[in-house]
Amino acid sequence: MHALDRGFARAFTSRMSEPAEFAAERDRTLASLLKLVRQAKDAGSLREDFVLEDINLALLANEGIRAATPEMRQAASRRFAALMSQSFQAHPVRLPPAQG
Repeated sequence: MHALDRGFARAFTSRMSEPAEFAAERDRTLASLLKLVRQAKDAGSLREDFVLEDINLALLANEGIRAATPEMRQAASRRFAALMSQSFQAHPVRLPPAQG
């Protein structure tokens, strides 16, 4: 989804002037995400050194993916997301095949 519509990442990573209700909703989302991160760490499935800023970094990096077609951009974005997911895990999983 992010490969075709970059609006979520821009909204998630933006800290510029925004309506108060948007900031409050993002704060609630971040609090929920932090709770999820703690639970995943406690369960041993997420790296101990993972921080919420890693999600921002991944979203910003994914924003930089360029490709000749939307389909190629989706494939590259999917692989990048798998790479990021794997790097966050305490126990890595197999990556999807590279498109070439």
